[in-house]
Amino acid sequence: MAAMQKHLEQGNKQLPLVFPILFYCGEQSPHPYSTNWLDCFYDKKLAESIYTQPFKLADVTTLDDGEIMQHKRMALLTLIQKLIRRRDMTELLDSIVKLLSYNYYTDNQVITLFNYLIQEGNAQKPMEFITEIAKQAEKHEGALMTIAQALKQEGLQEGLQRGKLEGYQLGKNDGVQEGKLEGEKQASMKIARQLLEKGVERDIVKLSTGLTDTEMSNLFKD
Repeated sequence: MAAMQKHLEQGNKQLPLVFPILFYCGEQSPHPYSTNWLDCFYDKKLAESIYTQPFKLADVTTLDDGEIMQHKRMALLTLIQKLIRRRDMTELLDSIVKLLSYNYYTDNQVITLFNYLIQEGNAQKPMEFITEIAKQAEKHEGALMTIAQALKQEGLQEGLQRGKLEGYQLGKNDGVQEGKLEGEKQASMKIARQLLEKGVERDIVKLSTGLTDTEMSNLFKD
């Protein structure tokens, strides 16, 4: 179903036909099983009535938030899925805290749901968002703070990596600039040496190359 939805979201109006082929290499020959996949079900007629009819649709985008809050164990997942694209998920803080207070969920379920929320949602400050919920949801405080700490550590790692990259780039740029200046200095000294060898006056050479008195004095020391 997910593959079908993705295909349609890519702008395609119709689904492509897929021709199924089973390559069999089992011990029994020839292939001893049915090639009608409906025969795999215990109740073939029921399976056929389900899989040859339009599928059932649960459109959470049309559900009222108040109605969703009554869905007990499914409420938090449904609410998050409905509003996952909201500009700022922190607007859901009160509703999430209320649902967590009903003790419908295990810590593993909470971690899974909030990982999904962080990855797909638009919380502007996810670590602060999770921390605030943890303060108000005592039963799941430990699980939520684990997520918050992971986000904090991830932020520190990203900051460290960014600092390394910026430092490397800065060092690289400085190195290029230093190399360029050194190259220009060497070229000026070479020109100055050649001019002096041809009898050009020292003051004129100094003025034209921009070399200092010390650099001029070192021209023929090598």
